[in-house]
Amino acid sequence: MVARSMATRSISVSLDEELLAALDAQGGNRSASVTEAIQLWLRRRDLERLQEAYVQLAQIQGGDLDHANADGAAMGAAVLQGLDG
Repeated sequence: MVARSMATRSISVSLDEELLAALDAQGGNRSASVTEAIQLWLRRRDLERLQEAYVQLAQIQGGDLDHANADGAAMGAAVLQGLDG
């Protein structure tokens, strides 16, 4: 994932010791890693909300919920694959 140039602000967060050890084992810049993780989390959360809305729309329109769920899952998988690579 390519980060856009943006203004940054220093904050303090607390992490579980094992999570911090795993983060440090990856090497690199902690701030950049945390920023990327939060960006991915926000996108995944937005995608989940979009999938829920898609299913609700299918219900309102009297559509097939199994089909709507399958379409939503396929859409989500494609978006997540794009995020990861």
